[in-house]
Formats: sequence, structure tokens, C-alpha cells
Amino acid sequence: MLIYVWKKIDGNYQKTAVIDYATSVIWVSRYRECGEFEIFIPASKELVTLFQGDIIFTRDDSETVMILEKFKLTTDEEQGDFLILSGRSLESIFERRVVSRQTELDGTLADGVFTLLDKFCMNPVNSEWEKKIEGLRFGSSYMFGEHLEKQITGDTLLTSFTDICTVYDCGFKLVCDDTPNKFEFRLYRGRDITDTVIFSPQFGNLAKSEFTFDYSQYFNYIYTAGEGEGKDRVIIGYESDEIDFSTLNGLNRREYWLDERNCSSNSDHPQSDTFYFAALQSKGREKCKELRPVVQYTGEVVNNGMYKYHVDYELGDTVLIENEYGIQAKATIIEVTEVEDESGYKIVPTLSEWVTLKDYFAPVIIEECR
Repeated sequence: MLIYVWKKIDGNYQKTAVIDYATSVIWVSRYRECGEFEIFIPASKELVTLFQGDIIFTRDDSETVMILEKFKLTTDEEQGDFLILSGRSLESIFERRVVSRQTELDGTLADGVFTLLDKFCMNPVNSEWEKKIEGLRFGSSYMFGEHLEKQITGDTLLTSFTDICTVYDCGFKLVCDDTPNKFEFRLYRGRDITDTVIFSPQFGNLAKSEFTFDYSQYFNYIYTAGEGEGKDRVIIGYESDEIDFSTLNGLNRREYWLDERNCSSNSDHPQSDTFYFAALQSKGREKCKELRPVVQYTGEVVNNGMYKYHVDYELGDTVLIENEYGIQAKATIIEVTEVEDESGYKIVPTLSEWVTLKDYFAPVIIEECR
């Protein structure tokens, strides 16, 4: 695995070394979170000097850019002296920025993400205590036109982007130009390759699968309580869109109280009341999806060489899962771990929660005794 070392000199990252002598490398790329890495290399005085400072690592065969966050020197007369370099991917810079002012997002998904980047990274309004991240730009995201209603205060940008991308089933990444001094934020979605990439015991790439259905934490009507006290408190109801509303009565109705007092209507939004009620209902909708009947379908993905990374699948692609009993599901590749050591090179994809293709256990409608 060939890794380039970039060190910040006079305000810019410059390529200063190439690592092709590592004892082991672990390189993890993620779909909607920051990745991480760990590199073991034999120690020398020159390398100890080199890796002190602002360091970034890149590879020709990976878009993921890593930032050195931890430097560790170990000495051992028998095993030898080693440097252990570790850290996270470039996306971790968004953990350094907080949504420090109440921010309402009411538009397309792409516009909402751009608003966060623009206000807190690219063109901060209060330049005295909100600092610009140089070299950052927003890439074209015209395909992300879903409507986004969200109010954010106090979260980091990394948490905000992860939460948004999880709800809207997409990913984000920072892609560098020729040097790490300029980089572009991109929203993206993987392909649906369920026709060509299948994990199944039949193909020897799926083992130890489990399928569980759990109704114990299922709720279908959410009371979202916002600001106010006593009889003046704002309360918005949201009923599940998975069941006909006329059946949400008697034993079929499962109510849940959601306290969202921190969601505020004190806003500069031109339609603040309308937006506030919609924001509360949006929180109820998100909670209702979280409290669906739990279908847990898991298993151990085995990399037997049948599918190759960057050839058959990419980070973010959706694949098909099928067990011995014909239960099928879709899952997204949300993480790819590459390991290279004395045993050779191996790669392990990690899948998201598996979503069954057939509603094996639809919500049961109970007919009450008359």
C-alpha cells in the first residue's frame, strides 16, 4: 500500500515523503461518518522529526484523505522500535465546527447542507468568533432535491451531516484536488447493485445469519411537546403513515410522548410559527420511524474474493442479502476496511441495517370484542 505524506509548511501542505515500508496499515473509509487509520512503521530519528507537525496522508487508489491525530513511539529491545500513527479522515474537520446559532433548514436537502457549510465554514457571518475553513467548496448536488425541515442548535457539523445523511439515505465526503490544500464537499448516493452483488450461504460469502422480529417497542402515534408551560404548551400529534388512520384506535393505538422543549419558535424565519409546527411534526415523524417494529436481520459477511472493491462494488452501494430460508434483504455498504500486514492484503465491507424486501410481519390490526 503506497501512502503519500503531506506536511504543512509555510501555510500549505507539501508532499514530503512516501510510505512503502509500513509493517501494517489499517485504512477505514465510511459512507456517512469520518473514517480512520493506523500505520505501524519502524522508528528512526528522521521519522520522529518528520511526523511532528500538521500531517495528512493520501493514496492514489483511495479518495479518503487521512489526518494524523496521534503519534506514538514504542521501544523494545526484542521486537524493535516502532512509530504508531493514527487518526481520522478529512471529514473529521467538521467536528471542529459547532452550529453555534439556532439554524432553521427549510428547503431542499442540498440547500440545507449548503446553508450549514456556508454559515459556519465558508462564509461565517461573525468573523470575530466563527472562522472560515480555507480551500473548502461545495460540490454540485442538484440530485438531492428532497425536502428538509430541521432545526439545529449546538450540534457539531459532523453530527449534523451524519444525522441528515442517515435519514435521507445518502453519504458525504471531502474530495481533494491535486493537493490537500483545496477540497470539495460532496453529497452522493451509491448504486443499487442487488442484481449483481449477492451475499448468501449459497455463494460462501454469508455466515451465521439471524432474523428477529420485535414488537415490544413499537409505537404509532407520537405526541411531540414543544415550548410553553401547562395548558399553553405546544403539542403536535403525528400518526404513523404505515397504518390507515381510521384503525389507530383501541388496542391498535400505541402512544408515545416526545419532549422537544428545546425546539424553539424564537426565530428570524419569515414564517416562524408555520415552520415551528412543521419542525415539531418532523421530529415526531423521525421518532415514529425509529419506533417501528424492529426487524433485525444480521449475519457475518465473508470476503471470499468473489467481489472486488472498486470493480464490483463501491462505498455506498446497495447489495442483496439472502439466507437459507429465502429471506431477502437490501443493505448499504457503509464502511470498507483495508488491512495490509505480513499476512498480505485483505478487505472487509461492513453493511448497514438490513431492510427486508418482504413485509413478513405487517403491523397487526386487532379487532376489539363488541
